[in-house]
Amino acid sequence: MTTKDILSAFLWLGRDIKSNIDSDDYENMMLEAEQKNPWFEKSQTKIAILNLTHIIDTVENEPLLKRPCEVSDNKEILIVCAGNIPAVAFHDIMCVILSGNRAMVKLSSNDDVIIPFLFNRLTTKFPFLQTQMAIFNSALSLSDTECKGVIATGSDSSALVFEQYFKNIPHIIRKSRYSCAVITPKDDISGLEDDICLYFGQGCRSISHLFVPIGYDFSVLIEKLKKYSYFANHNKYRNNLDYQKAIMMMNNIHFINADAVLLRENKELYSPIGVVNYSFYKNMVEIEKIIESENDNIQCVAFSESMFSEINLPNKVCFSDTQKPGFTDYADGINILEWIYSF
Repeated sequence: MTTKDILSAFLWLGRDIKSNIDSDDYENMMLEAEQKNPWFEKSQTKIAILNLTHIIDTVENEPLLKRPCEVSDNKEILIVCAGNIPAVAFHDIMCVILSGNRAMVKLSSNDDVIIPFLFNRLTTKFPFLQTQMAIFNSALSLSDTECKGVIATGSDSSALVFEQYFKNIPHIIRKSRYSCAVITPKDDISGLEDDICLYFGQGCRSISHLFVPIGYDFSVLIEKLKKYSYFANHNKYRNNLDYQKAIMMMNNIHFINADAVLLRENKELYSPIGVVNYSFYKNMVEIEKIIESENDNIQCVAFSESMFSEINLPNKVCFSDTQKPGFTDYADGINILEWIYSF
């Protein structure tokens, strides 16, 4: 088995997703995922799975994979998965397998349908990959594996636990991060509504804060957000929206009702489900200072296509692209392949 063999297998999976996403097999899987976790609404899950193909299609942009070689390490790498958006751990798993190692995957109970389905598709076509991944739905401790490294994703509080528990082996521990967008007066903001609302705003790449110019007219954004007005029919989301609205009304906090979300002036990067914060800025230098000071808490920053080339930030993306990371858009800016090869 070579790196080239594994690459070919994943490229096949990307083609399979694109060709068969509307097939009964995929449809039934997405319905099962939604039944187990109502946040994985079928149309959103479909987008998430299709976006995985962008990761797969851009895999050969990774210089570490340029030269085909024999794969022989087969270290066990434990992956403790989050469950906030559909198949969020796919990239981590793909990296471990591509590095020639074995992914020991502890799934989140919120997301234990999609990844096993995709892995089954992959190994049915390419049986040689069956030994490269093991899935656990129950609690897994270090004593259950001979893992040489750990990738764990969770909240700020769980990150503290992970740091302590895995302190004696190489590890990547991810905590909460947030994403923001910068709007200038003449921007075409098409796609920003997707950056805000996809996956009900629960991903670390979901826009939770908007930097807007003083005197900004929100009417264009409000109109675009109507695309997601159907969120009002989603019970879990609607409960969050109603709760946040009630809290702000009782505390006399001004907000803008944009149907799908509530927009409030607040300097915090974090915003609860159903709410997007915004703050006014005077110039781009001011924003760059804020982003630099919050670098450890920011996953990505979105700009319009016209502004993109003028901004010098490593984690910048264009509007509509926050939820379409490529293979080399590593979470928290840590190259997983480089990390695995280091021990």
